[in-house]
Amino acid sequence: MKVLEHTAGPALVDAHRAYFLTTEASNNLLLGVLLRTPEVAPEALLWSLEVNGALVGVALHTPPFHLLLSPMPDDALDALVAALVARGRSLAGVNGDEATVTAFSARWALARGGHSAVLMRQGVFELTRLEAPEGVAGAMRLAAPDDRARVEAWMRAFCVDCGLPEDEHAVLVAGVARSIAEARVCLWCVDGAPVSMAVRGGDTLTGARIGGVYTPPSQRGRGYASACTAAASRRCLDSGRRAVYLYTDLGNPTSNKIYQALGYRLVGVAMMMRLTA
Repeated sequence: MKVLEHTAGPALVDAHRAYFLTTEASNNLLLGVLLRTPEVAPEALLWSLEVNGALVGVALHTPPFHLLLSPMPDDALDALVAALVARGRSLAGVNGDEATVTAFSARWALARGGHSAVLMRQGVFELTRLEAPEGVAGAMRLAAPDDRARVEAWMRAFCVDCGLPEDEHAVLVAGVARSIAEARVCLWCVDGAPVSMAVRGGDTLTGARIGGVYTPPSQRGRGYASACTAAASRRCLDSGRRAVYLYTDLGNPTSNKIYQALGYRLVGVAMMMRLTA
C-alpha cells in the first residue's frame, strides 16, 4: 500500500478517471472539490492510496474543513492513519462514506486518543429524471450581484440550520460571490421577492451537486424549496449533466420526502464525525 501526495485535484482525477467514473455517486462531493482545486493550498493535504498503481482511496484535508474521505478498504485506512500521525496532522473531524468514517474514527482514536461524536448522518441522493412539482406560486431567477447580501445571510442561516461546524461557516459564506458570478445560485421568487434558494455546487465528471437549499422560516411550508431545487436541478440536467446529487440530513424526514418526490433516489449514506484528541 502506497500513500502518495498530490498537488492538484484535476490531475489526480485525470490519472484515475476510470475509478472516479465507477464511483461517481459515492465520491460526488470529493470530485466536486477536486475538480475545482487546480492547486492544493500549502496547508492542505491531498493523498491517494494505491496498490500496484491502482487507486483504492483518496483523502483530502483543506482546513478548516474536516478530512474528506472516499470509501476505502481497511488496509488503506491503516496506512492513511499512520501517514497522518507521522505528519503530525491535527483533525477536528472527518466526512465521507458512513462505513469508512466509522472505521477511520476508531483507528484515529487508537492512534491519537480522544473521542469521536456523530454530527450528522446524511443521505446521498441521485437524480437522473426530474419530476417537477406543479402549482407552486412564483418563478426561478438567477441571483445577481445585488442579491449578494441576502444570499450570504441565507447561506449563514443554512449552515446553522444544518449544524455544520462553525469554522466552515465563514468559508462557505465567502464563496457566495463566486457562486453568483458563475450563475450557480437559483432564487425562487414570488411577486419579485426571493423566498428560497438552491446552489449548484461542484460538478463531478458527468454530474453536478445541489446544496445550500434554504427557505426563511416565514416562507416555509409552501413548496418553495421543492420548486427552487427542481429548477436548479433542471438547469443542471439541461446543461448536459447526466445526474444531479444532493445530501440530506437523515434525521429530517421532511426534507428527505421532498427530494424523493422530485425523483431523487437514495444511493448511499454519508457521515460527518467530530474528532477530539
